Amino acid sequence: MKSGSTIICSSKDECNQSQIASALKRACSYFIQSQNKTGDWEGEMWWCPLPTAQVVLTHKIIGHPIADEKKSSILHYFAKTQRPDGGWGFHDESHSYRYVTTLVYVAARLLGMSADDPMLRSAHRWLDSQPGGVDSVPTHGKFWLAILGLYDWHFVNIGGPEVFLTPRWFFLSPTRFYCHTRSVYRGMVYLKGVRFQYDLGFVAQTIRNELYGSDSKAADSSQRHASRHTIALTDVFHMPARVLRILYDIQRWSEGVLPYIFGTKRVRQRALAHCLERILAEQRTSNFQGLSSLSSSLNILALWHENPNHSAVYRSVEMLDSWCWTSAAEGTRYAGARSLTWDTAFTLQALTASHQVTEQVILAVRAAYHRLHNMQITNELPIEERDERDSNSGGWCFNDSTHQWAISDCTAEVISALLSCHHLPEVISLENRISVAHLQAAIGFLLTRQNADGGFGSYERSRGMHWMNNANPTEIYGNCMAELSYIECTASVLRALYIAVQDYPELGSETVRHAINRSIKFLCAQQRSDGTWLAAWGVNLIYSTWFAVEALCAAQLSPFNSTLQKAAAWLKTIQHADGGWGEHFSGCHTGSYVDHPASTVVSTSWASLALLAIEGPQSVAANRGIMWLVQRQQTDGTWSGDAVNGVFFRTALLNYRLYSCYFPTLALAKANPH
Repeated sequence: MKSGSTIICSSKDECNQSQIASALKRACSYFIQSQNKTGDWEGEMWWCPLPTAQVVLTHKIIGHPIADEKKSSILHYFAKTQRPDGGWGFHDESHSYRYVTTLVYVAARLLGMSADDPMLRSAHRWLDSQPGGVDSVPTHGKFWLAILGLYDWHFVNIGGPEVFLTPRWFFLSPTRFYCHTRSVYRGMVYLKGVRFQYDLGFVAQTIRNELYGSDSKAADSSQRHASRHTIALTDVFHMPARVLRILYDIQRWSEGVLPYIFGTKRVRQRALAHCLERILAEQRTSNFQGLSSLSSSLNILALWHENPNHSAVYRSVEMLDSWCWTSAAEGTRYAGARSLTWDTAFTLQALTASHQVTEQVILAVRAAYHRLHNMQITNELPIEERDERDSNSGGWCFNDSTHQWAISDCTAEVISALLSCHHLPEVISLENRISVAHLQAAIGFLLTRQNADGGFGSYERSRGMHWMNNANPTEIYGNCMAELSYIECTASVLRALYIAVQDYPELGSETVRHAINRSIKFLCAQQRSDGTWLAAWGVNLIYSTWFAVEALCAAQLSPFNSTLQKAAAWLKTIQHADGGWGEHFSGCHTGSYVDHPASTVVSTSWASLALLAIEGPQSVAANRGIMWLVQRQQTDGTWSGDAVNGVFFRTALLNYRLYSCYFPTLALAKANPH
């Protein structure tokens, strides 16, 4: 009970529950107030300045001017993200990267910033202080410098477009690559294949001198030759295998010979035409957004090279702004991806788990429910436009349905979110619920992503082998060559399938039940000896362990099962003295657990949720974590983002800005008895 502003409790447990209930109410109020008019929620996926720099370069090359106000806002963003040493990192908590710093430097200069500006003077000092200088940027950096006439195409280690003519059955066919890798490299090989180069005009020599230090050094072919395999230690994560470097050398030598060999010119032209055709198809089928802002920038340059007046160029440039975020405090920046569907699904799950049934909550839940329902992809792409894509029909995208790239775990989390609303009969009436036919289509979509090992891929079913990642040419990323079976995707799908079959027994065909059993076996088999699971999309073992535990518990695995008990024991061993949990991003690089020196909001939420799923609200360790969250909630119902929490390709760390809002809210809801 309350007396004035003081809470009077008959026991510690009662006092804790009162505080949890109050914190949960504040959190729900925040989501009501922050809901978009369209019924959804979206937090920014904050990465690094790389996409923004590439968008700036793209605008400059095709002659599409950026408004002065926007230029200033982009430069403000660059200034806000510059590290104390003068460089720019690959994410919020990284050291400075040669690749990112070089591209941001050039982009800022092309936006009109003087080399004497303190921001660029500081960046220049950092670049000059690095062994190997700009010559040792990774291949992706050399690629962009070559486009701008600041590096020799002859020494850029990128394969020829002919590789995209290889048949699908060939074990290294690009059709077997992970879709993002496939999309980016298609644009890169095309642009290198046509030796695309933009003339920077009178500023070219000035910028070249700033980057390389002198005219002679910049023009020295022997230096380019020596640096073609040199990658800065600040940037390298996966050095290309020796056999790949030898193949690059053979390719570089053969480029001088091939024009004189009968038929090779026709093959090159056919390969370029094929790549361009697929690039145009990708832009059309993604409503000119491209698979990401990174690949879309390359696609725009390829299309512009073919025909500067092509309507697809103008439409694609317009749609680049669909990746854009702008705020007075942080400036204008471009994201690598957007997470509207993902964020809305988890926010809806948190709100329904809270069992707050005020009129405002009911209205917010209804709006989100219908927004998600309406974003399901119900039409298949035309067969001639699908390229190498798997079926899309029935799925949901990471962002809204405009994007047209449906994903397994997004679809699964939407199913779980929608079905959670059905357990609140006063919220969604029977006649307004998603139909069984739409659920059946969603389940059909999910089954197309299950791999032979029982696990699930993300965008597509796995087409390549895990060892293909050893042929990784990117240098800066890991595990980016082939779609794999992921713990998080498998767990999301397992939970959604099981819930759907429980609520709608008619959906539980033999095929669906077989898929459920296979995914359970996959998750149990993938548990590591310490009780953890390896993550692909979050930081890191705590994240994937929560996903796996939540799914196995939803599938009615006994809490006393050794798989779950090992997970619970591990989580308890890493709990901090203050009751929270924290995991450092560096563990993503090595696939190991690295303790964070301080407890963090998101890690504490995931660990608490996992223990609540296994041990229930009586879990002592979970309740310590919950109270840690309660004590750190801000007055507006939110929590501060305190560390990077997402990842892709092992090295690109992200800050999902709503993770520190809906995951602690979900944890409070699960800890609050109803």
